[in-house]
Amino acid sequence: MTRKQRRILFAWAFVFFILLSAVVLSLAFGFRYDFEHNRLVKTGSIVLKPSTEAQIFIDGKLEGETSFLKGTFFKKRLLPGIYLVSIKKEKFSPWEKEVEVKEGLVSNLSRVVLFNEGQVERGVITRPDPLSLSREAKKMAYWEKDTLAFYDFAGNLVYNTKPIPLNMASLKIIWEGDGKAALAYDKSKAVYFDLAKKTFRDLGSPAAYFLETAVLKDGRLYFLRPSSKARSKDLFLLSLENLKGRVVSQNIASFFIAGNGNLLAASGSPYRLLKMDLDGKNEQILGNLNATGKINNALVFNGVAFILIGSDLYSFKEDKLDLISKEIKSMAVSLDESMLSWHTNRELWVEWVKNSEYPPFNKAGEKILVFKSPKNIESSVWYKNNNYIFLETESGLTAVEVDSEGIPNKYNLLSLSLQEEAWYDLSQNKIFKVSNSSGLAAMDVP
Repeated sequence: MTRKQRRILFAWAFVFFILLSAVVLSLAFGFRYDFEHNRLVKTGSIVLKPSTEAQIFIDGKLEGETSFLKGTFFKKRLLPGIYLVSIKKEKFSPWEKEVEVKEGLVSNLSRVVLFNEGQVERGVITRPDPLSLSREAKKMAYWEKDTLAFYDFAGNLVYNTKPIPLNMASLKIIWEGDGKAALAYDKSKAVYFDLAKKTFRDLGSPAAYFLETAVLKDGRLYFLRPSSKARSKDLFLLSLENLKGRVVSQNIASFFIAGNGNLLAASGSPYRLLKMDLDGKNEQILGNLNATGKINNALVFNGVAFILIGSDLYSFKEDKLDLISKEIKSMAVSLDESMLSWHTNRELWVEWVKNSEYPPFNKAGEKILVFKSPKNIESSVWYKNNNYIFLETESGLTAVEVDSEGIPNKYNLLSLSLQEEAWYDLSQNKIFKVSNSSGLAAMDVP
């Protein structure tokens, strides 16, 4: 080989080395050639972390399984575009979504939950015909031969009373929110039960207490009674320890005791929203209302109060009361207090109260319609990972994914008859179902 040939060969080898180095470096830094668009692009990745070990499919092709130790799946060097991602496992409902991969970014799907296809029910209280139940107090009551038997949701007998002359046909129960007390009454008698101390007190005739509007809180009974002024009512506070009471506020149409210990009240004409301490002190006017109505719920977080009055949803922030939406049935807040959800008869909405920390990184104030239900929605509650909402409808229980990108996954978890109801309990991470024929059952949730 001549010197000239060696020089030419060396030059070509050098050019090949440079080109090969460029290709290697491009691949090392996450670049691929996009033949469809004839250009070099930076690739993206997909990270998945479902609630259980599962198989991962991308565009119908099995790509692998989640890792045994961390339960994650990582797919690198994907060209930018839309991919159909599926997560499947035997005996679980599949998860599927179109996922957008962007140049140089990771599409993080770390809050995927796979729900069992069939819910396994475990009987907790296998007695039919419960008299009363409180989801908030997590208690149930049965009538047993002139006595009341109180149970908790673990199936434990909390208190079995002595014989009490109450008429079961007209018997009703008011529960204290924390489950420490209850008040039972019929048309002629009212009885207060301290479930923690296992004692009771006969209150006599219920006529004086106007119990249809009453609320139990810390050994006190709050209720509305007719005022001396025509067509007006007073908010009355009665101590159940000494049966002494007093007027807390006047000209009140409805009231609600919020979780932060404040008492909210809607006044009669002029229609205003009031806030005060539980003893009626420090009363202040929060703002004017379009109309009066029952205060159904109040949530306070991130410096904002959300109040549902009748079917009108208000927010109170920086001393300003604003109407957010109308025709609302109920509302709930996510566990991390970043999102507020509410629903009408058939629509579920979510608003971000603060910037999201997860993709697609929704901004505070952003609002989306998550789901249109074919059945009337009765109530809703957030799942523990802040990415699903359980909807109780007139025919069953459904879990809906909260996602502003693509079509949200939904799972029909339970079908119910007219004599049954079911709900998700966040504090215990369980589904409960109560039936007139079989009592209370519990189901585990991932």
